[in-house]
Amino acid sequence: MKSIRVYAKYLRIFCISILIPLLIGTNIYSCFFANPNSFDKYHRLYSGVGYSYESSTIIAPFLLRLAVFFVNGVSSAILIWAIIYLIKLLFCFQTGDVFSLNTFSLLKKVNKIFFISVLYRPISHTLLGLITTYNNPPGERILVLMLDSYDAINIFVVGCLFVIVSLMYEGYSIKKDNELTI
Repeated sequence: MKSIRVYAKYLRIFCISILIPLLIGTNIYSCFFANPNSFDKYHRLYSGVGYSYESSTIIAPFLLRLAVFFVNGVSSAILIWAIIYLIKLLFCFQTGDVFSLNTFSLLKKVNKIFFISVLYRPISHTLLGLITTYNNPPGERILVLMLDSYDAINIFVVGCLFVIVSLMYEGYSIKKDNELTI
């Protein structure tokens, strides 16, 4: 039990001091301060980790950068929302409240928010494809609809986490019922 408290303490400190500022800072930097032409001979607007779209504009207009900031900001906000509940959950672990109704409700909330994040990822790719190619001439604009293996794995992981939390909750409710019997 002591190791759970120590891990929860350090993970809370990491989430508060590093992870949340990193999510906010990288979103602001990649949309407003990063050089959109830094990849290769094509003029690109960097729109996330691991993907970019060819754009005919050398420097993206402010409104397009603002739209990319909004789309990426929604995904960052979803992750920050999950991290806030995770911090609350870690505080419960740190105080020794591992198996309680509050802990299970926080676990369910974190899983639901993670599922929302998994569902938002293909939507954000579609929006980013439209936004970053908006200034291209007709016929060169991109509509990206994708559901890749990363999304399928995330859906599987969320499903497994829902099953694990449900089983833990059933064990907790059986334990509470046995405590009430004489």
